[in-house]
Amino acid sequence: MSVSPRAYCCAIGALTLLAGRLTQAATTLLPVADTYLRANQATTAFGTAGTIESNNANGVRVMLLRFDLSAIAQPITGLRLDLTAVTGSAGNQFQVFGLIAGESWEESTVTWATAPGVIQTFTGLTGVLANYLKPADLSGSGTALATFGSAASGIVTAFEVSSGPVLNFVQADADKIVTFLIAEADPSDNSGDRYNSREAATGQPVLTVTTETAPKLIRVVIQAGQSNSDGRAAGSDLPTAPANLQTPQANVPFYFYTFGSAANGDGTYGTLATLRPGGTEFPVGGFGPEVTLGYHLAQVIEQQADTKLAIVKYAKGGSSLSVDWIAGGDATPTGDGAHYQRLQTVVRDGLAKLRATYPPATVQLAGMIWVQGETDLGNGAATAGAYGANLTAFIADVRQTFSPSLPFFFSRISSRQTVYSSPTDPDYANYLTLRARQEQVAASVPNTYLIDTDASSITMNPDNLHFAAFGQQVIGAAFASRMADILRLRTTAFDDLPAGRRLRWNSIPGKSYRVNTSGNLTGWSAQAVGVTGEWTDAASNGLTRRFYRVEEVNDTIP
Repeated sequence: MSVSPRAYCCAIGALTLLAGRLTQAATTLLPVADTYLRANQATTAFGTAGTIESNNANGVRVMLLRFDLSAIAQPITGLRLDLTAVTGSAGNQFQVFGLIAGESWEESTVTWATAPGVIQTFTGLTGVLANYLKPADLSGSGTALATFGSAASGIVTAFEVSSGPVLNFVQADADKIVTFLIAEADPSDNSGDRYNSREAATGQPVLTVTTETAPKLIRVVIQAGQSNSDGRAAGSDLPTAPANLQTPQANVPFYFYTFGSAANGDGTYGTLATLRPGGTEFPVGGFGPEVTLGYHLAQVIEQQADTKLAIVKYAKGGSSLSVDWIAGGDATPTGDGAHYQRLQTVVRDGLAKLRATYPPATVQLAGMIWVQGETDLGNGAATAGAYGANLTAFIADVRQTFSPSLPFFFSRISSRQTVYSSPTDPDYANYLTLRARQEQVAASVPNTYLIDTDASSITMNPDNLHFAAFGQQVIGAAFASRMADILRLRTTAFDDLPAGRRLRWNSIPGKSYRVNTSGNLTGWSAQAVGVTGEWTDAASNGLTRRFYRVEEVNDTIP
Protein backbone atom coordinates (compact mmCIF):
# COMPACT_ATOMS: atom_id res chain seq x y z
CA MET A 1 0.00 0.00 0.00
CA SER A 2 1.18 3.52 -0.65
CA VAL A 3 0.17 7.03 0.27
CA SER A 4 -2.13 9.04 -1.97
CA PRO A 5 -2.06 12.81 -2.39
CA ARG A 6 -5.15 13.26 -0.27
CA ALA A 7 -3.17 14.45 2.72
CA TYR A 8 -3.12 17.37 5.07
CA CYS A 9 -0.91 18.59 7.87
CA CYS A 10 -1.91 20.62 10.84
CA ALA A 11 -0.58 21.90 14.14
CA ILE A 12 -2.43 22.36 17.39
CA GLY A 13 -4.89 25.19 16.81
CA ALA A 14 -4.06 25.69 13.13
CA LEU A 15 -4.45 23.87 9.82
CA THR A 16 -1.94 24.05 6.99
CA LEU A 17 -2.67 22.35 3.67
CA LEU A 18 0.22 20.67 1.91
CA ALA A 19 0.56 22.25 -1.52
CA GLY A 20 2.94 22.53 -4.44
CA ARG A 21 2.84 22.14 -8.19
CA LEU A 22 5.17 20.14 -10.35
CA THR A 23 8.35 22.14 -10.77
CA GLN A 24 9.74 23.15 -14.15
CA ALA A 25 13.22 22.43 -15.45
CA ALA A 26 14.92 24.02 -18.48
CA THR A 27 17.49 22.44 -20.80
CA THR A 28 19.40 24.43 -23.43
CA LEU A 29 20.42 22.73 -26.65
CA LEU A 30 22.65 23.82 -29.52
CA PRO A 31 21.87 22.47 -32.97
CA VAL A 32 23.47 19.14 -33.82
CA ALA A 33 23.49 20.45 -37.40
CA ASP A 34 22.63 23.71 -39.13
CA THR A 35 23.11 25.17 -42.59
CA TYR A 36 21.46 27.25 -45.26
CA LEU A 37 20.47 26.38 -48.81
CA ARG A 38 20.89 28.73 -51.78
CA ALA A 39 18.87 28.40 -54.97
CA ASN A 40 21.38 30.10 -57.31
CA GLN A 41 24.22 27.94 -55.91
CA ALA A 42 22.16 24.79 -55.90
CA THR A 43 25.05 22.31 -55.59
CA THR A 44 27.07 24.16 -52.92
CA ALA A 45 26.99 23.02 -49.28
CA PHE A 46 27.22 25.74 -46.62
CA GLY A 47 27.22 23.53 -43.51
CA THR A 48 30.61 24.70 -42.23
CA ALA A 49 29.88 28.43 -42.60
CA GLY A 50 29.81 30.67 -39.57
CA THR A 51 26.38 32.00 -40.50
CA ILE A 52 23.01 30.68 -41.52
CA GLU A 53 21.02 32.88 -43.90
CA SER A 54 17.53 33.47 -45.19
CA ASN A 55 16.56 35.70 -48.09
CA ASN A 56 13.97 35.92 -50.83
CA ALA A 57 16.07 37.82 -53.35
CA ASN A 58 19.53 37.65 -54.97
CA GLY A 59 19.40 33.88 -54.71
CA VAL A 60 16.68 32.52 -52.44
CA ARG A 61 18.11 31.10 -49.21
CA VAL A 62 16.45 29.08 -46.42
CA MET A 63 17.86 27.87 -43.09
CA LEU A 64 17.84 24.38 -41.61
CA LEU A 65 18.46 23.74 -37.90
CA ARG A 66 18.37 20.23 -36.45
CA PHE A 67 18.03 19.55 -32.72
CA ASP A 68 18.25 16.24 -30.89
CA LEU A 69 15.75 16.14 -28.02
CA SER A 70 15.84 12.35 -27.58
CA ALA A 71 17.65 12.51 -24.22
CA ILE A 72 14.87 14.59 -22.67
CA ALA A 73 12.81 12.01 -20.84
CA GLN A 74 10.15 14.19 -19.23
CA PRO A 75 7.13 15.68 -21.02
CA ILE A 76 8.04 18.85 -22.89
CA THR A 77 5.92 21.82 -21.82
CA GLY A 78 7.70 24.73 -23.49
CA LEU A 79 10.11 25.62 -26.32
CA ARG A 80 12.06 28.78 -27.15
CA LEU A 81 14.41 29.24 -30.11
CA ASP A 82 16.84 32.18 -29.97
CA LEU A 83 18.99 33.30 -32.91
CA THR A 84 21.70 35.96 -32.92
CA ALA A 85 21.45 38.34 -35.88
CA VAL A 86 24.74 39.36 -37.56
CA THR A 87 23.32 41.30 -40.49
CA GLY A 88 19.66 42.02 -40.85
CA SER A 89 16.92 44.49 -41.53
CA ALA A 90 14.48 45.23 -38.77
CA GLY A 91 10.95 44.36 -39.84
CA ASN A 92 11.65 41.48 -42.19
CA GLN A 93 9.22 38.63 -41.54
CA PHE A 94 10.17 34.97 -41.29
CA GLN A 95 8.22 31.76 -41.00
CA VAL A 96 9.23 28.59 -39.14
CA PHE A 97 8.30 25.22 -40.61
CA GLY A 98 8.78 21.70 -39.31
CA LEU A 99 10.57 19.16 -41.48
CA ILE A 100 8.83 15.79 -41.32
CA ALA A 101 12.02 13.70 -41.57
CA GLY A 102 14.18 15.87 -39.34
CA GLU A 103 17.15 13.51 -39.33
CA SER A 104 17.31 12.91 -43.10
CA TRP A 105 20.02 15.41 -44.13
CA GLU A 106 23.73 15.86 -43.42
CA GLU A 107 25.15 19.27 -42.66
CA SER A 108 28.37 18.76 -44.60
CA THR A 109 26.75 17.64 -47.85
CA VAL A 110 23.17 18.93 -48.07
CA THR A 111 22.54 21.47 -50.85
CA TRP A 112 19.55 23.10 -52.48
CA ALA A 113 19.67 20.33 -55.09
CA THR A 114 19.44 17.55 -52.48
CA ALA A 115 17.64 19.06 -49.50
CA PRO A 116 14.20 18.06 -48.23
CA GLY A 117 11.65 20.83 -47.90
CA VAL A 118 12.48 22.85 -51.04
CA ILE A 119 11.65 22.44 -54.71
CA GLN A 120 15.01 21.76 -56.31
CA THR A 121 13.96 22.95 -59.76
CA PHE A 122 13.13 26.45 -58.53
CA THR A 123 14.49 29.04 -60.99
CA GLY A 124 12.70 32.27 -60.07
CA LEU A 125 14.52 35.24 -58.60
CA THR A 126 11.80 36.30 -56.21
CA GLY A 127 8.44 34.97 -55.19
CA VAL A 128 6.19 33.83 -52.40
CA LEU A 129 7.14 30.82 -50.32
CA ALA A 130 4.84 28.49 -52.23
CA ASN A 131 7.11 28.93 -55.25
CA TYR A 132 9.92 26.98 -53.65
CA LEU A 133 8.74 25.15 -50.51
CA LYS A 134 7.75 21.50 -50.83
CA PRO A 135 4.63 20.87 -48.68
CA ALA A 136 5.00 17.09 -48.72
CA ASP A 137 8.20 17.39 -46.65
CA LEU A 138 6.75 19.85 -44.15
CA SER A 139 4.56 19.34 -41.11
CA GLY A 140 0.97 20.40 -41.64
CA SER A 141 1.36 20.32 -45.42
CA GLY A 142 3.50 23.42 -45.38
CA THR A 143 1.63 25.45 -42.76
CA ALA A 144 4.00 27.62 -40.75
CA LEU A 145 4.46 26.62 -37.12
CA ALA A 146 5.43 30.17 -36.08
CA THR A 147 6.38 33.58 -37.46
CA PHE A 148 8.82 36.20 -36.23
CA GLY A 149 10.35 39.52 -37.20
CA SER A 150 14.06 40.12 -37.72
CA ALA A 151 16.40 42.66 -36.17
CA ALA A 152 19.49 44.45 -37.44
CA SER A 153 21.59 42.76 -34.75
CA GLY A 154 21.33 40.98 -31.42
CA ILE A 155 19.17 38.14 -30.16
CA VAL A 156 15.99 37.37 -32.08
CA THR A 157 13.43 34.96 -30.61
CA ALA A 158 12.03 32.83 -33.40
CA PHE A 159 9.37 31.35 -31.09
CA GLU A 160 8.55 30.93 -27.43
CA VAL A 161 5.60 28.63 -26.84
CA SER A 162 3.92 26.52 -24.15
CA SER A 163 1.22 25.18 -26.48
CA GLY A 164 0.23 25.20 -30.12
CA PRO A 165 1.74 24.03 -33.43
CA VAL A 166 5.46 24.15 -32.55
CA LEU A 167 4.98 22.12 -29.38
CA ASN A 168 2.59 19.73 -31.12
CA PHE A 169 5.13 19.19 -33.91
CA VAL A 170 7.91 18.30 -31.47
CA GLN A 171 5.71 16.13 -29.24
CA ALA A 172 4.47 14.16 -32.25
CA ASP A 173 7.99 13.34 -33.48
CA ALA A 174 8.70 9.78 -32.40
CA ASP A 175 12.52 9.96 -32.19
CA LYS A 176 12.57 13.60 -31.03
CA ILE A 177 15.16 14.54 -33.70
CA VAL A 178 13.58 17.58 -35.28
CA THR A 179 14.50 20.09 -37.97
CA PHE A 180 13.14 23.60 -38.27
CA LEU A 181 13.19 25.18 -41.73
CA ILE A 182 13.16 28.99 -41.64
CA ALA A 183 12.27 31.02 -44.73
CA GLU A 184 11.63 34.69 -45.31
CA ALA A 185 8.01 35.47 -46.01
CA ASP A 186 8.56 38.85 -47.69
CA PRO A 187 9.25 38.36 -51.44
CA SER A 188 10.39 41.95 -51.99
CA ASP A 189 13.33 42.03 -49.56
CA ASN A 190 16.76 42.51 -51.12
CA SER A 191 19.05 42.72 -48.11
CA GLY A 192 18.98 39.22 -46.65
CA ASP A 193 19.42 38.28 -43.01
CA ARG A 194 22.30 36.40 -41.44
CA TYR A 195 22.45 34.70 -38.05
CA ASN A 196 25.32 33.01 -36.25
CA SER A 197 25.51 29.29 -36.90
CA ARG A 198 26.63 26.63 -34.45
CA GLU A 199 30.14 27.00 -35.87
CA ALA A 200 30.36 30.61 -34.64
CA ALA A 201 32.47 31.31 -31.57
CA THR A 202 29.57 32.99 -29.77
CA GLY A 203 25.87 33.63 -30.24
CA GLN A 204 25.02 30.19 -31.60
CA PRO A 205 21.35 29.21 -32.03
CA VAL A 206 19.89 27.99 -28.72
CA LEU A 207 16.76 25.91 -28.19
CA THR A 208 15.52 26.09 -24.60
CA VAL A 209 13.35 23.10 -23.70
CA THR A 210 11.14 23.33 -20.62
CA THR A 211 9.97 20.13 -18.96
CA GLU A 212 8.10 19.16 -15.84
CA THR A 213 9.93 17.20 -13.20
CA ALA A 214 8.73 13.63 -13.04
CA PRO A 215 5.49 13.31 -11.06
CA LYS A 216 5.53 10.96 -8.10
CA LEU A 217 1.82 10.33 -8.32
CA ILE A 218 -0.74 10.42 -11.14
CA ARG A 219 -4.40 10.57 -10.15
CA VAL A 220 -6.61 9.16 -12.90
CA VAL A 221 -10.23 10.02 -13.61
CA ILE A 222 -12.23 7.60 -15.80
CA GLN A 223 -14.81 9.14 -18.12
CA ALA A 224 -17.51 7.03 -19.79
CA GLY A 225 -21.09 7.11 -21.03
CA GLN A 226 -22.83 7.86 -24.30
CA SER A 227 -22.88 10.77 -26.77
CA ASN A 228 -22.88 13.64 -24.28
CA SER A 229 -19.81 12.09 -22.65
CA ASP A 230 -18.18 11.46 -26.02
CA GLY A 231 -19.12 15.03 -26.97
CA ARG A 232 -21.15 16.62 -29.75
CA ALA A 233 -19.70 20.13 -29.36
CA ALA A 234 -17.17 21.70 -31.74
CA GLY A 235 -13.69 22.30 -30.35
CA SER A 236 -13.52 25.50 -32.38
CA ASP A 237 -16.22 26.91 -30.07
CA LEU A 238 -14.00 26.60 -26.99
CA PRO A 239 -12.60 29.87 -25.63
CA THR A 240 -9.10 31.08 -26.43
CA ALA A 241 -8.88 33.43 -23.42
CA PRO A 242 -8.11 33.75 -20.59
CA ALA A 243 -7.01 30.14 -21.17
CA ASN A 244 -6.82 28.78 -24.71
CA LEU A 245 -8.82 25.57 -24.37
CA GLN A 246 -8.64 24.94 -28.11
CA THR A 247 -4.98 23.96 -27.68
CA PRO A 248 -3.55 21.02 -25.72
CA GLN A 249 -3.32 21.30 -21.95
CA ALA A 250 0.25 20.07 -21.55
CA ASN A 251 -0.10 19.38 -17.82
CA VAL A 252 -2.94 16.81 -18.16
CA PRO A 253 -2.22 13.42 -19.81
CA PHE A 254 -5.24 12.24 -21.78
CA TYR A 255 -5.72 8.62 -22.84
CA PHE A 256 -8.72 8.08 -25.08
CA TYR A 257 -10.23 5.57 -27.45
CA THR A 258 -12.79 6.55 -30.08
CA PHE A 259 -15.31 3.90 -31.06
CA GLY A 260 -14.44 2.32 -34.40
CA SER A 261 -10.74 3.15 -34.26
CA ALA A 262 -8.32 0.34 -35.05
CA ALA A 263 -6.30 -1.33 -32.34
CA ASN A 264 -2.69 -0.28 -31.91
CA GLY A 265 0.09 -2.43 -33.31
CA ASP A 266 0.63 -4.02 -29.90
CA GLY A 267 -3.04 -4.91 -29.54
CA THR A 268 -3.92 -2.12 -27.11
CA TYR A 269 -6.76 0.33 -27.62
CA GLY A 270 -6.33 4.06 -27.23
CA THR A 271 -3.96 6.96 -27.63
CA LEU A 272 -2.00 8.88 -25.02
CA ALA A 273 -1.87 12.62 -25.69
CA THR A 274 -2.35 15.72 -23.61
CA LEU A 275 -5.85 16.96 -22.88
CA ARG A 276 -7.41 18.62 -25.93
CA PRO A 277 -10.51 18.61 -28.13
CA GLY A 278 -10.72 15.57 -30.39
CA GLY A 279 -11.20 11.86 -30.07
CA THR A 280 -14.96 12.11 -30.59
CA GLU A 281 -17.02 10.06 -33.04
CA PHE A 282 -18.19 13.38 -34.49
CA PRO A 283 -17.72 16.23 -35.02
CA VAL A 284 -14.04 15.99 -35.87
CA GLY A 285 -12.21 17.86 -33.14
CA GLY A 286 -15.24 17.75 -30.85
CA PHE A 287 -15.20 17.53 -27.08
CA GLY A 288 -17.17 16.47 -24.03
CA PRO A 289 -16.92 17.42 -20.35
CA GLU A 290 -13.26 16.40 -20.15
CA VAL A 291 -11.78 19.70 -21.37
CA THR A 292 -13.00 21.90 -18.53
CA LEU A 293 -13.07 19.01 -16.06
CA GLY A 294 -9.33 18.60 -16.60
CA TYR A 295 -8.60 22.31 -16.68
CA HIS A 296 -10.24 23.03 -13.32
CA LEU A 297 -9.55 19.76 -11.47
CA ALA A 298 -5.85 19.79 -12.36
CA GLN A 299 -5.47 23.03 -10.44
CA VAL A 300 -6.69 21.21 -7.33
CA ILE A 301 -4.79 17.95 -7.87
CA GLU A 302 -1.56 19.84 -8.52
CA GLN A 303 -1.76 21.52 -5.12
CA GLN A 304 -0.13 18.35 -3.85
CA ALA A 305 3.57 18.44 -4.72
CA ASP A 306 4.73 16.22 -7.59
CA THR A 307 1.18 15.15 -8.44
CA LYS A 308 -0.54 15.17 -11.82
CA LEU A 309 -4.09 14.61 -13.04
CA ALA A 310 -4.79 12.26 -15.97
CA ILE A 311 -8.05 11.38 -17.74
CA VAL A 312 -8.91 8.07 -19.42
CA LYS A 313 -11.96 8.27 -21.68
CA TYR A 314 -14.14 5.88 -23.63
CA ALA A 315 -17.74 6.70 -24.53
CA LYS A 316 -20.13 5.54 -27.23
CA GLY A 317 -23.04 7.51 -28.64
CA GLY A 318 -26.44 5.83 -28.52
CA SER A 319 -25.36 3.18 -26.01
CA SER A 320 -27.64 1.88 -23.26
CA LEU A 321 -26.97 0.90 -19.66
CA SER A 322 -29.54 -1.87 -19.96
CA VAL A 323 -27.58 -3.68 -22.71
CA ASP A 324 -24.32 -2.05 -23.83
CA TRP A 325 -23.00 -1.18 -20.36
CA ILE A 326 -24.78 -3.87 -18.36
CA ALA A 327 -22.71 -5.28 -15.48
CA GLY A 328 -22.12 -8.99 -15.07
CA GLY A 329 -21.78 -8.67 -11.32
CA ASP A 330 -18.16 -9.54 -10.70
CA ALA A 331 -14.62 -8.34 -11.41
CA THR A 332 -14.43 -10.14 -14.76
CA PRO A 333 -15.84 -9.17 -18.19
CA THR A 334 -18.18 -12.18 -18.11
CA GLY A 335 -21.74 -11.02 -18.66
CA ASP A 336 -20.70 -7.41 -19.16
CA GLY A 337 -22.06 -5.36 -22.04
CA ALA A 338 -19.86 -4.83 -25.09
CA HIS A 339 -19.04 -1.19 -24.32
CA TYR A 340 -18.40 -1.90 -20.66
CA GLN A 341 -15.95 -4.60 -21.71
CA ARG A 342 -14.23 -2.16 -24.05
CA LEU A 343 -14.03 0.44 -21.26
CA GLN A 344 -12.23 -2.08 -19.05
CA THR A 345 -9.72 -2.74 -21.82
CA VAL A 346 -9.16 0.96 -22.46
CA VAL A 347 -8.70 1.74 -18.77
CA ARG A 348 -6.16 -1.02 -18.26
CA ASP A 349 -4.31 -0.08 -21.46
CA GLY A 350 -4.35 3.56 -20.39
CA LEU A 351 -3.03 2.83 -16.91
CA ALA A 352 -0.26 0.68 -18.39
CA LYS A 353 0.65 3.44 -20.85
CA LEU A 354 0.78 6.02 -18.07
CA ARG A 355 3.04 3.78 -16.00
CA ALA A 356 5.35 3.26 -18.97
CA THR A 357 5.44 6.99 -19.78
CA TYR A 358 5.98 8.10 -16.18
CA PRO A 359 7.96 5.20 -14.71
CA PRO A 360 8.78 6.82 -11.33
CA ALA A 361 5.13 7.58 -10.60
CA THR A 362 2.44 5.69 -8.75
CA VAL A 363 -0.71 5.61 -10.91
CA GLN A 364 -3.91 5.78 -8.86
CA LEU A 365 -7.57 5.81 -9.83
CA ALA A 366 -9.18 8.84 -8.20
CA GLY A 367 -12.76 8.73 -9.48
CA MET A 368 -15.10 8.08 -12.38
CA ILE A 369 -17.58 10.34 -14.18
CA TRP A 370 -20.59 8.97 -16.02
CA VAL A 371 -22.75 10.91 -18.51
CA GLN A 372 -25.48 8.62 -19.83
CA GLY A 373 -29.18 7.74 -19.73
CA GLU A 374 -30.78 9.11 -22.88
CA THR A 375 -30.95 5.75 -24.67
CA ASP A 376 -32.47 3.98 -21.64
CA LEU A 377 -35.03 6.77 -21.39
CA GLY A 378 -35.94 6.50 -25.04
CA ASN A 379 -36.14 2.70 -25.06
CA GLY A 380 -39.37 2.63 -23.06
CA ALA A 381 -40.84 2.52 -19.59
CA ALA A 382 -39.19 -0.80 -18.67
CA THR A 383 -35.61 0.33 -19.23
CA ALA A 384 -36.30 3.74 -17.68
CA GLY A 385 -37.76 2.03 -14.62
CA ALA A 386 -34.83 -0.38 -14.37
CA TYR A 387 -32.23 2.37 -14.62
CA GLY A 388 -31.69 2.69 -10.88
CA ALA A 389 -31.08 -1.02 -10.38
CA ASN A 390 -28.85 -1.20 -13.46
CA LEU A 391 -26.80 1.82 -12.40
CA THR A 392 -26.41 0.46 -8.86
CA ALA A 393 -25.16 -2.84 -10.27
CA PHE A 394 -22.84 -1.03 -12.68
CA ILE A 395 -21.27 1.05 -9.92
CA ALA A 396 -20.74 -2.05 -7.79
CA ASP A 397 -19.14 -3.90 -10.72
CA VAL A 398 -16.86 -0.95 -11.56
CA ARG A 399 -15.65 -0.90 -7.97
CA GLN A 400 -15.09 -4.65 -7.92
CA THR A 401 -13.16 -4.36 -11.17
CA PHE A 402 -11.03 -1.29 -10.46
CA SER A 403 -11.14 0.07 -6.91
CA PRO A 404 -13.46 -0.85 -4.01
CA SER A 405 -13.95 2.73 -2.83
CA LEU A 406 -13.85 4.54 -6.19
CA PRO A 407 -15.87 7.79 -5.98
CA PHE A 408 -18.53 7.76 -8.71
CA PHE A 409 -19.91 11.01 -10.16
CA PHE A 410 -22.77 11.08 -12.64
CA SER A 411 -24.85 13.75 -14.31
CA ARG A 412 -28.61 13.90 -14.16
CA ILE A 413 -30.68 13.85 -17.32
CA SER A 414 -31.26 17.55 -17.95
CA SER A 415 -34.45 19.55 -18.07
CA ARG A 416 -32.63 21.47 -20.81
CA GLN A 417 -33.01 18.38 -23.04
CA THR A 418 -36.46 19.45 -24.18
CA VAL A 419 -36.63 16.57 -26.61
CA TYR A 420 -37.64 14.63 -23.47
CA SER A 421 -38.46 17.18 -20.79
CA SER A 422 -41.43 18.81 -22.48
CA PRO A 423 -44.68 17.55 -20.90
CA THR A 424 -46.10 17.01 -24.37
CA ASP A 425 -43.30 14.68 -25.42
CA PRO A 426 -44.18 10.94 -25.62
CA ASP A 427 -41.11 10.11 -23.46
CA TYR A 428 -41.92 12.65 -20.75
CA ALA A 429 -43.06 10.01 -18.25
CA ASN A 430 -39.86 8.03 -18.86
CA TYR A 431 -37.86 11.24 -18.41
CA LEU A 432 -39.40 11.76 -14.97
CA THR A 433 -38.89 8.11 -14.06
CA LEU A 434 -35.23 8.01 -15.04
CA ARG A 435 -34.44 11.26 -13.21
CA ALA A 436 -36.09 9.83 -10.11
CA ARG A 437 -34.06 6.63 -10.38
CA GLN A 438 -30.83 8.66 -10.70
CA GLU A 439 -31.72 10.61 -7.57
CA GLN A 440 -32.45 7.35 -5.69
CA VAL A 441 -29.03 5.97 -6.59
CA ALA A 442 -27.29 9.12 -5.36
CA ALA A 443 -29.25 8.92 -2.09
CA SER A 444 -28.76 5.21 -1.47
CA VAL A 445 -25.38 4.16 -2.88
CA PRO A 446 -22.44 5.35 -0.76
CA ASN A 447 -19.77 7.52 -2.34
CA THR A 448 -21.87 8.50 -5.36
CA TYR A 449 -22.50 12.09 -6.36
CA LEU A 450 -25.20 13.45 -8.68
CA ILE A 451 -24.31 16.48 -10.84
CA ASP A 452 -27.20 18.81 -11.66
CA THR A 453 -27.47 19.83 -15.32
CA ASP A 454 -30.61 21.97 -15.24
CA ALA A 455 -28.95 25.40 -15.10
CA SER A 456 -29.98 27.89 -17.77
CA SER A 457 -26.28 28.37 -18.61
CA ILE A 458 -26.18 24.83 -20.01
CA THR A 459 -26.63 25.49 -23.70
CA MET A 460 -27.98 22.93 -26.15
CA ASN A 461 -27.39 22.01 -29.77
CA PRO A 462 -30.36 22.56 -32.13
CA ASP A 463 -31.44 18.95 -31.60
CA ASN A 464 -32.22 19.82 -27.93
CA LEU A 465 -30.59 16.51 -27.01
CA HIS A 466 -26.85 17.20 -27.03
CA PHE A 467 -25.06 19.83 -25.00
CA ALA A 468 -23.50 22.65 -27.00
CA ALA A 469 -20.00 23.98 -26.42
CA PHE A 470 -20.76 26.30 -23.53
CA GLY A 471 -23.03 23.71 -21.96
CA GLN A 472 -20.24 21.14 -22.04
CA GLN A 473 -17.89 23.65 -20.44
CA VAL A 474 -20.36 24.28 -17.61
CA ILE A 475 -20.90 20.55 -17.02
CA GLY A 476 -17.17 19.80 -17.03
CA ALA A 477 -16.58 22.58 -14.52
CA ALA A 478 -19.44 21.27 -12.33
CA PHE A 479 -17.87 17.80 -12.30
CA ALA A 480 -14.51 19.35 -11.38
CA SER A 481 -15.99 21.38 -8.55
CA ARG A 482 -17.79 18.39 -7.01
CA MET A 483 -14.80 16.12 -7.45
CA ALA A 484 -12.52 18.70 -5.86
CA ASP A 485 -14.75 18.76 -2.77
CA ILE A 486 -14.41 15.00 -2.42
CA LEU A 487 -10.84 14.37 -3.59
CA ARG A 488 -9.14 17.20 -1.68
CA LEU A 489 -8.59 16.00 1.87
CA ARG A 490 -9.38 18.60 4.52
CA THR A 491 -10.35 18.83 8.17
CA THR A 492 -13.97 19.21 9.17
CA ALA A 493 -13.27 19.52 12.92
CA PHE A 494 -10.30 19.96 15.26
CA ASP A 495 -11.46 19.65 18.88
CA ASP A 496 -9.92 19.52 22.36
CA LEU A 497 -11.66 16.84 24.42
CA PRO A 498 -10.92 15.35 27.84
CA ALA A 499 -9.73 12.18 26.09
CA GLY A 500 -7.32 14.10 23.86
CA ARG A 501 -7.30 16.10 20.67
CA ARG A 502 -9.79 14.85 18.05
CA LEU A 503 -9.29 15.28 14.31
CA ARG A 504 -12.08 14.82 11.78
CA TRP A 505 -11.70 14.86 7.99
CA ASN A 506 -13.82 14.40 4.87
CA SER A 507 -13.19 10.69 4.48
CA ILE A 508 -14.25 8.71 1.43
CA PRO A 509 -16.43 5.72 2.37
CA GLY A 510 -14.36 2.56 2.28
CA LYS A 511 -11.00 4.36 2.26
CA SER A 512 -8.40 3.72 4.94
CA TYR A 513 -6.36 6.46 6.60
CA ARG A 514 -3.16 6.95 8.50
CA VAL A 515 -2.37 9.74 10.99
CA ASN A 516 1.20 10.89 11.52
CA THR A 517 2.17 12.90 14.58
CA SER A 518 5.25 15.01 15.28
CA GLY A 519 6.54 17.47 17.82
CA ASN A 520 8.97 19.22 15.46
CA LEU A 521 7.90 18.56 11.82
CA THR A 522 11.02 16.43 11.39
CA GLY A 523 10.43 13.09 13.11
CA TRP A 524 7.02 11.55 12.46
CA SER A 525 5.20 8.62 14.09
CA ALA A 526 2.57 6.83 12.01
CA GLN A 527 -0.71 5.46 13.31
CA ALA A 528 -2.94 3.40 11.00
CA VAL A 529 -6.53 4.31 11.92
CA GLY A 530 -8.38 2.27 9.29
CA VAL A 531 -11.67 3.05 7.58
CA THR A 532 -12.79 6.10 9.52
CA GLY A 533 -13.13 9.85 9.33
CA GLU A 534 -11.85 10.75 12.78
CA TRP A 535 -9.14 9.95 15.33
CA THR A 536 -8.46 11.04 18.89
CA ASP A 537 -4.88 11.58 19.99
CA ALA A 538 -4.82 10.42 23.60
CA ALA A 539 -1.12 11.33 23.88
CA SER A 540 -1.74 15.02 23.16
CA ASN A 541 -2.90 16.07 26.63
CA GLY A 542 -0.50 18.50 28.22
CA LEU A 543 1.49 19.12 25.05
CA THR A 544 2.01 22.71 23.92
CA ARG A 545 3.04 21.80 20.40
CA ARG A 546 1.80 18.93 18.25
CA PHE A 547 1.69 18.49 14.46
CA TYR A 548 -0.54 16.13 12.52
CA ARG A 549 -0.54 14.77 9.01
CA VAL A 550 -3.48 12.69 7.79
CA GLU A 551 -2.94 10.50 4.73
CA GLU A 552 -5.25 8.42 2.60
CA VAL A 553 -4.06 4.91 1.83
CA ASN A 554 -4.34 3.68 -1.75
CA ASP A 555 -6.46 0.83 -2.96
CA THR A 556 -4.77 -1.86 -4.98
CA ILE A 557 -4.47 -0.64 -8.58
CA PRO A 558 -5.26 -3.10 -11.39
